[in-house]
Formats: sequence, C-alpha cells, structure tokens
Amino acid sequence: MALRVEETGSTDTFKVSGRGILHLSILMENMRREGYEFMAGQPQVIFKEIGGKKAEPVEALTVDVPHGHVVRVIEYAGQRRGELVQMVQVGERTRLEFHIPAGD
Repeated sequence: MALRVEETGSTDTFKVSGRGILHLSILMENMRREGYEFMAGQPQVIFKEIGGKKAEPVEALTVDVPHGHVVRVIEYAGQRRGELVQMVQVGERTRLEFHIPAGD
C-alpha cells in the first residue's frame, strides 16, 4: 500500500507514511476540506536496509532549461547530491535528468 496509517502510544497521534510530500499534502488537504483539525510534523525519509546496507529512496528530476542556465542547474542539483544521468540538446534548450537522494 502506498499510504499507511499507524497508531502510536498516544490516543490523539498517528504515524502516517506515504510516497512523498505531495502524496501526504493531498491527504492533509482532503482532511482539511472535510473539517478535520490537525497538526503535522516535519516529514522524515524512511530508510530501508537492503543486503545489510542502508538504502534511501531516490527521486528523478527532469529539467528543460535554456543553454545559458545549464551550469546553474547542475550546481544546484549537485548541492543536493544529485547525479546527472543524462543531458540532451533539444532545440534551443537542454534537458537534464538527475537522480537525487530523497533524504536531503
């Protein structure tokens, strides 16, 4: 299941796990529209252990930018530990594809 709700030790607190900030924000907006009052804490990345190693989820980022902005986008993605997977010229623009760890 993509969305998991777990009870905690407190009667008024639940742990909600989802597929990312957008997924959880849609849930919260629906609850708000239905009249629920709630408070949400800072989201945290869920790490898994695969083969004895800690693994974190990776997000895909695709950006189409004018040629003059390529360096700035690569620098920004690099600050987030992004790995440039592909760079393709598309007319007057450049398409950059990155894999970025979701833990940052």
